[in-house]
Amino acid sequence: MLIEPDQLARLTHRRWSVPVLAELRRLGGGAKLVQLAHRAGGHRVAIGHCVDALVDLGLVAANPGVGHPLRPEFVLTPLGADVAPIADRLDVELRRNDLMDLGGRKWTLPCVLAVHRGAARFGLMREALGGVTDRALAMCLDGLGSADLVRSQSDEHDGRAVVYALRSRGRAIARHLAELPAITGS
Repeated sequence: MLIEPDQLARLTHRRWSVPVLAELRRLGGGAKLVQLAHRAGGHRVAIGHCVDALVDLGLVAANPGVGHPLRPEFVLTPLGADVAPIADRLDVELRRNDLMDLGGRKWTLPCVLAVHRGAARFGLMREALGGVTDRALAMCLDGLGSADLVRSQSDEHDGRAVVYALRSRGRAIARHLAELPAITGS
């Protein structure tokens, strides 16, 4: 089963989720919090909150037991190990296109996935995202348009309606998002 846009919104609620998962993969599946903060480029407190959220989603777990000082504090769960390679490719794509700031916002990636899955109108996107406000969705679509990820045009059947479609940069990101497995954590 593949991830739905509302599940992706839970994953991307924390700005550092994709970079942290990518770094955990690059580090062999486990790392200390300080190491993750340094490599991802975020503040230790923000990375800590992100790791807590990833634990709640079932993607990361605290490494059990007392061990060597070099033992990782956090490790990928089996579901996290499935998500991390995709997060790594997504992280590379966002960095290559200078989209880390925009991609780190809560609704950006879920909105790209919703458009990719056929939610071409504002109301359909709002429904697919579940929980997004009209203002947040409008701001997200504006940012996606400015970044040349999404284009808007008048509906050919109803000239008053606006439809959204992914541009090539948006499709490149959507390809990675569409590979993500469903996340059933809290």
